[in-house]
Amino acid sequence: MSLERRTTRLNRAEAALIALGSIGLVLCWGQRHGLAMQAESLGESIARTRQMQTDAAEIDVLRKAPQLATERVRANDELIAQIEAAMKAAAIDAKHWIANEPIAPVRLPKSAYRQFAIRLAFDDVSLRQIVELAHALLDKDPSLSILRMRLSGPPSDTQEKWACEMALAYLVYSPQ
Repeated sequence: MSLERRTTRLNRAEAALIALGSIGLVLCWGQRHGLAMQAESLGESIARTRQMQTDAAEIDVLRKAPQLATERVRANDELIAQIEAAMKAAAIDAKHWIANEPIAPVRLPKSAYRQFAIRLAFDDVSLRQIVELAHALLDKDPSLSILRMRLSGPPSDTQEKWACEMALAYLVYSPQ
């Protein structure tokens, strides 16, 4: 074989080797790029998993928290029973409970909640009894709140008895 022919063959072989090397480099780069993409995707998955775990823990905390709204309107008897139990805890005799009148429900502005309330009136009760009544009501049922309270001074200088009027309320989730 002639020298020229050998040189041509060597040049072709070198070109083929260079081409194969280039293809190999491209394939390696592709694999590395693919691995980098997978690593990035794995990192994102880990971050999403951590966020989901954080969200799940927050949901668990919220589930255990007292509910500030109910899903239904309470029966009047149920609310009266709660008030009577609180009166008993505060040592308020039933004769001092002089009024209970429902207040018309109202929708809270720009919300999915309706507020239901009842006006309560007591006479001849001590400040201690009023505080104990409020505490007993709110402690037993965190969905209840006292909207307002008005005290009228003691009827005489010798007694520490008051007249008390309060509005007791609760929220009901009620989308429009």
